[in-house]
Parts: sequence; structure tokens; C-alpha cells
Amino acid sequence: MNRTACTHRPKTSATTPPTLVGRLAHGFSLVELMCTLAIAMLLLSGAVPTLRDMHARQLLLASAASLEVDVHFARSLALSSDAPVRLSIQAQPAGGSCTVVHTGPAHACRCTGAGQAVCTGGAQLHRLSEQPFAQGIAIVGAARSLVFEPNKGTITPTATVTIADAEGRAVRKIVNIMGRMRSCAVGGVAGFAACT
Repeated sequence: MNRTACTHRPKTSATTPPTLVGRLAHGFSLVELMCTLAIAMLLLSGAVPTLRDMHARQLLLASAASLEVDVHFARSLALSSDAPVRLSIQAQPAGGSCTVVHTGPAHACRCTGAGQAVCTGGAQLHRLSEQPFAQGIAIVGAARSLVFEPNKGTITPTATVTIADAEGRAVRKIVNIMGRMRSCAVGGVAGFAACT
């Protein structure tokens, strides 16, 4: 075996000048790094409004889905318990809105905020869903309280409930007498037909 002393020298090729190889071995200069960071920040600043808009849209869709779950839950609870069950839509004291599934008279349960509801007169709370004011979502219904009858699961009165965000987009949930829902959207919400 032939042993020779090993010395470290950057490899050069016929097309790469030796001065460029030495420069690449030392890394980036501060100016190059700052330019790269400035370009990255410009690209990210363009993405932030898009991410905010996407987050607001997802909150709207989640609130619409939550309302649909509440309607189905109230209807199935009325059928299984053989007693009338109400779905009440209320404004919260600190802003925002909530939906309450309960038994008893129309105004027997009310939202107090922070995930709490108070029921009086023997009414029983079954489910509470909140849309805090900070999220910018509001639920508004022409009828403030819907009652599901135990015999056939029918609803009185029929209702159109609007879930809206601060940007003017809205999802309308139309509940028919059988408790079935259809949806449409105002302001171009993806996944829903436009309201007419």
C-alpha cells in the first residue's frame, strides 16, 4: 500500500474558475442574505390577507355546519324522548350569538356567555353552541325559537336562519316543516348555490 500525505484542496473543474470555488466555500455575504430575506418577506406579506380570508371563510362554514348539527340533534331528541324540544337562537350579552337546544317554554333557557346557559321553570339544557363576537360570526333567524314536535319530528314555525360574517358573506339555512334543511349562500361562499 502506498501511503501519501493527504492535503485538503478544493476540487476545480475545467469550467469553474478557482476563484469562484473558493468563494462558494465561504458562504453568503450579508447583502445576499438580506436581499433573500426581503424577497421572502414580500412574498409572505402577500399571503397573509389570503390566509385571513380563508380563516374567516372556514369559521363561517363551521358555524353553518354547527347549526345544521343542532337542528338534527333537536329533531332526533324530540323523536326519541317523546317530548317537544326547542332550538332557540339568541344574541349574547357581550355580542355574538348562540343556539340552545332545550326543553320547556321558548324563553326558558338563555345564553350567559363563556359557554354557559341558564334554564328556568324546569327546562333542561341539552346542547349549547356559541359564536363569540370576536370571531365575527352572527346567527340571525326570523323565528327566535323553533319547536320540534315528538310525534313526527315536525318543526313549528319553519325558518330561514342566516349565518353571516363581517365580510358580508352569509350562508342561509332554510328549515322546512319536516326539519330538513337546504342551504344557499350570499357573497360567493364556495360549496353553496347562490341564494335567489
